[in-house]
Amino acid sequence: MTFRATILFACLLPHLALLGACSSSNAGGGTTASGTSGSTGFTAAGGTAGVPANGGGGGTSTGFTAGSGGAAGLSSAGGSTSLTAGSGGTAGLSAGGAGGSAGGPPVIVGDPVNVSTGKTCQSSPNFTPNLPCEKALDGTISQDSRWESQQGVDDGWMYVDLGATYAVTKIDIYWEHSGALVHEAQVWTQYGTAPTDVDADWVPVAREDNLANGQSLDLIESHYPIDPVITQYVRIRCFKRMWQWGNSIFELDVFGVPATP
Repeated sequence: MTFRATILFACLLPHLALLGACSSSNAGGGTTASGTSGSTGFTAAGGTAGVPANGGGGGTSTGFTAGSGGAAGLSSAGGSTSLTAGSGGTAGLSAGGAGGSAGGPPVIVGDPVNVSTGKTCQSSPNFTPNLPCEKALDGTISQDSRWESQQGVDDGWMYVDLGATYAVTKIDIYWEHSGALVHEAQVWTQYGTAPTDVDADWVPVAREDNLANGQSLDLIESHYPIDPVITQYVRIRCFKRMWQWGNSIFELDVFGVPATP
């Protein structure tokens, strides 16, 4: 019996040594591991866990799930990454290198603030030179401080250049009584290229098909909380007017925090 046990232990010893070299665990703080090829997947039942993976140019995929109350973070070079945060957890991920991609919304750090006031803008033809799109970004709501598109034409648009990329979380529009009955809030996600006026190049993040909605016609407010999206440009695209005049915006407020795509 002793002889058989000795032989069995001798056979298992190399495998036990290999297992110990590949992973380590901490019952109180979760599990950490690293690898240079293949795939890794770990589950943390509490505490904090981090899983780095480096697949070079070939593409290693990493999956990680954080348990209740845990915080999870991972990064990948050259592959694809995915992450799920459990109840009460916070999640952050990034991807880099050739062929890398990251899934999920950007992580918001800090409180979003108004990042559009005083910024530059572009628009479709104005009703008058005295009411350019800059008047909708000056922090003032008045008849003399607003943007109005060309009268008698349904189509119109204006976009604000935030000057840098931000994780945008909310878009507020304060319309004059002559607002756009049907409109969209859109963002530009083609990083490193200048915006165009081609509708297909913009990504809609909010839409309204009946602006009035029982609000006072002297000031109509549209508030659009959105899933965080990284952009430098936010456009209001007007499709149909409420009245015979142009599309008129008192103020456009965009809220976000600095972010890098």
